[in-house]
Amino acid sequence: MTILENVYSDKNEIREPKKITVMAKHCFRPTSYGRELIKSHVKTIAANFDYNKLGEIILYENSLKDDYWYRYEVIDGNHRLEAMKIRFGDDVHFKASLLPPPLTEEQRATEYKNRNKERKPLTPIDIFRAEVVMEIPEALEIKKISEDTESGIIGYNTTTGGYPNIASVRDLRTLHKAGNLEKVITILRSAYDGTPKSYTKKATGASILRAVNRFLFFFEDHANFSKSRLINILQNYPAQVWCSMIDKEAHVSSEGITALINEYNKRLSKKNRLSDERVFTAHPDHDTAMREIRLKKER
Repeated sequence: MTILENVYSDKNEIREPKKITVMAKHCFRPTSYGRELIKSHVKTIAANFDYNKLGEIILYENSLKDDYWYRYEVIDGNHRLEAMKIRFGDDVHFKASLLPPPLTEEQRATEYKNRNKERKPLTPIDIFRAEVVMEIPEALEIKKISEDTESGIIGYNTTTGGYPNIASVRDLRTLHKAGNLEKVITILRSAYDGTPKSYTKKATGASILRAVNRFLFFFEDHANFSKSRLINILQNYPAQVWCSMIDKEAHVSSEGITALINEYNKRLSKKNRLSDERVFTAHPDHDTAMREIRLKKER
């Protein structure tokens, strides 16, 4: 459902977007929720540009003005607009559809997401960026945890790859749903902050994030669990070595956590070791199950 169907409760009041002619240089991409331009995609469109195949470009009249001209926020069509500018210059005129005001930034982000998800698939970071503007609780909570732990989300609030930044939005969502996102990042930062770069490479990569998350799922409430011991064993090896160990164990245990268990249990008496047969028979939905258990305990 698009914003035109959401804004007007009476179906008879739904209006088709107004058609206007606008100059390319008076349009801009909204950086708060719009996806980054893919240069190769723009070049492909420009090389094969055909006005007859331009399709509908959706704009919203922004309150900003530039040299007495209204500026238009591009809701849908940024790549096509950029291709036109390459071929014909910034002063090129084109026909577009103008969404009816008033629309909040949240509504415009919703419209952007709904229109684009049916075309070239939005990347996970594109969707996350839009959901932050839409004030989706999950996205806002993940953003806050990222800020509180000083771990950037690559493509959203940082372009710097590597530790302590995280690339996978999918993993961020998974850990958040499990209730472990802040805990996992804090444990990894406690283990690797201040260590050489040779130790931190891949320290916030998918393998370690998932393994530590799963380790907490099985053992955080275990009588023998010690967070400080978990941090200490992580410090025993560079992150890349851990990734290799975890990957080797992935075929026998959930997310390869037997690599962590074996190291954790070294030099411990049998009664103090961590053990759980479920690590070898993965629950179909560990994260949901654990969340339900914790909710019951809180009641």
